[in-house]
Amino acid sequence: TVAGGSPRRVAPDGQWPFWSRDGRRLAFFAGNAFAGSTAPLRVVSSRGGEVRQLVDDALLARVLWTEDEVLFLRAPDERADGAMYDVGDLHAVDVETGDTRRIADEVLPLEVSEDGRRLLFLRPHIVDGDLGFTVRTMDVDGDDEQVLGVIDEEDVNIGSPPTWQRQRRPIAVATGRFAPSEERSRRCGKQIEYWRDRLADDH
Repeated sequence: TVAGGSPRRVAPDGQWPFWSRDGRRLAFFAGNAFAGSTAPLRVVSSRGGEVRQLVDDALLARVLWTEDEVLFLRAPDERADGAMYDVGDLHAVDVETGDTRRIADEVLPLEVSEDGRRLLFLRPHIVDGDLGFTVRTMDVDGDDEQVLGVIDEEDVNIGSPPTWQRQRRPIAVATGRFAPSEERSRRCGKQIEYWRDRLADDH
């Protein structure tokens, strides 16, 4: 527990645990898998007990929970742009029934919104030989996909992807010679609009 004490085993073999939204269950991968490979995806109560296998071919990568489903990646049919960043085809599996459904192709999932209805994710693009990502949201059923912006590969490299804002907070801005100007804002806005429009229909 966060208060300390002795560890408590909840499953005999596993790695990469992901808490459910209510904290009552853990999804995790089989313990003998390695990054970039596929492995069985399993679920167990946070108190331990029966371990159930959800799927046997999940990509060892980020797993997200909605209320009753686990969102996971499968390897794309062909090598995807940005495959080194755990880009894959997104699926959902119902924790109770084991039913699976395909949601989107070649994405890098980031987070589910606090209300469990929207997914924040990245879609990779090769443009003029360079890799970049559009930042997108969509319903967890795969509908209403929207492009929010564009980020550089370096943002993913340094572990600085977009994230949901949980609470309203002030925005910090630079001052002095780094202060934003109307001219700089117009230039940046035009560039963002150009790339967003160019990549919006690139699925």
